[in-house]
Amino acid sequence: MESLQFSCSRCNRPLGCEGERAGQPGRCPTCGEIFLAPTTIVGGRGEGGEFYTPAPGEVIPDFEDQGAFGTLRVDEEAKEKRRTHERRTKIGRARKKSRWRRRFERLALWLVLIAAVALVAGYVMSTWKSREAEPAVVVELDDDGAVEMARMEEARDVVTAFLDAETFDDKIQWIRDVERVEPLMREYYGRRGIGKEPYRRLMDPAEAGMGWSFFDMTGLQFVLVEMENYTVRVLVMEFTDEGPRVDWESWVIYGENEWADFRREQPREPVLMRPIVMASDYYNFGYADPEKWACYRLTDPEQGDGIYGYVEKGSEIDRTLDELVAAKGSAWPVLKVKWPEERRSGQQVEIVELLSERWVMD
Repeated sequence: MESLQFSCSRCNRPLGCEGERAGQPGRCPTCGEIFLAPTTIVGGRGEGGEFYTPAPGEVIPDFEDQGAFGTLRVDEEAKEKRRTHERRTKIGRARKKSRWRRRFERLALWLVLIAAVALVAGYVMSTWKSREAEPAVVVELDDDGAVEMARMEEARDVVTAFLDAETFDDKIQWIRDVERVEPLMREYYGRRGIGKEPYRRLMDPAEAGMGWSFFDMTGLQFVLVEMENYTVRVLVMEFTDEGPRVDWESWVIYGENEWADFRREQPREPVLMRPIVMASDYYNFGYADPEKWACYRLTDPEQGDGIYGYVEKGSEIDRTLDELVAAKGSAWPVLKVKWPEERRSGQQVEIVELLSERWVMD
């Protein structure tokens, strides 16, 4: 019997299963929802069936994850026409947006110039009248503002130099905790290569709310950077005796393995990773007992792929992660995780150690 192709009843993820499983329950490996496989399908791919509540102790197998496009055949000529249309549409929108942006910038420039002239004229008039009415007074100015401005300018220069650096030696001179981080950087850039960071600008003060460095926590400065693809990333800095220095590990979201390699190689030894952590309730296979295990969703910050991490319920790691997730809905810790010795699923790992409650190591 031919295999079935259908979408998850909850998250619409493309799934599949053998035809013999028609009408039988299965679990979506992406969102964890349990539902019945469809019995009939029209047009190549169908919708998932009704939701299913398993009996106590019942083991529910996963449906096959068929990715963003599944196994449907797509006409290559149609795909190329669609890509060409999308490129032309994008170019047209960019040109139209560019014209309107130039008009807006010219208008804004004129408004700024008019406002500046009015302010200068008002200041000159008020100063002239005050000089005529009152004797000169010597005022001592507080220079804290000037010092802070110089500090921020120095930090801005360091950020720009770090992002523009094209060689290892140019980049490492702006890094905090160099002695510990240098071997990590050499290993990381050996895997990925090194070059300029594809950014567009540091955020303007008005867009960042309180300036391009928008809050400070325990001596660490958080900087908004708009990347070339218009996404906004946070760069963390520390003001040291040598000047502002970049926290490189949190910027590249450093892990001892690439996520794809970690899932493919499934190491049994603990591996340092920086995931996004959320609460979950996927209990199955070797981790089917919710009284024994706490379950968390561990997501790759770059690609969005996720797996399930388990830790002994009520342990110190569980209590800390539970508090972090409860406070904001998700957490960004540094963890050590490993695959279990007896693996029964490609989605389940053990959380071995909590190294830091945030991606920045103290």
